Formats: sequence, C-alpha cells, structure tokens
Amino acid sequence: MKGKKKDMNVPLTVLLVLALCGAIVFSVYPKTTHPVKNALFGAVTGGAGLLVVNLTSGLTGVMLACNLYTVSASLILGLPGVVLLLVLRLLR
Repeated sequence: MKGKKKDMNVPLTVLLVLALCGAIVFSVYPKTTHPVKNALFGAVTGGAGLLVVNLTSGLTGVMLACNLYTVSASLILGLPGVVLLLVLRLLR
C-alpha cells in the first residue's frame, strides 16, 4: 500500500464532535425529573432506531454501517442521531 496514508484528522474530528454532543446531552439530562430514565430511554430508542434501519435495508435500500461512530451517535443522541445519520447518508 505504497502512497496510501490514512488521514487520522477525520476520525478524531468526528470523535470530538460526538464528545461535544454527548457533553451537551448529558448536561441537559440532570435538569429533568428522571435523568437516568431519560438517558436510558434515549440510548435504547437510538439503538432500536439503528437496528430498525439496518433490518429494513433490504426494503429501503438504505443501510447504516455499525461502527464506532454510528453506534456512538445513535446511543448518545438517540433517534435524532439516527435521523442525522440517515440525512448524511442520503446527502452523500
């Protein structure tokens, strides 16, 4: 693989953005009446949304890869994270 150099700035940038989003989300949860319940509900619905998108990929033709970035976005941001990933996938 001569001449191929992996650009580590993109994954680092994505991880930093996810960390920032996670900090924002988890700073909002303590202000709710049931912070743990709301955080778990958001993570479960995000994971379920990612699962549903991948299970229906045969019908829709849209599939999201299950990697560190997509799973982190769906678990941290919940369903809005899955929708964001779908929009980014469709714009690509």
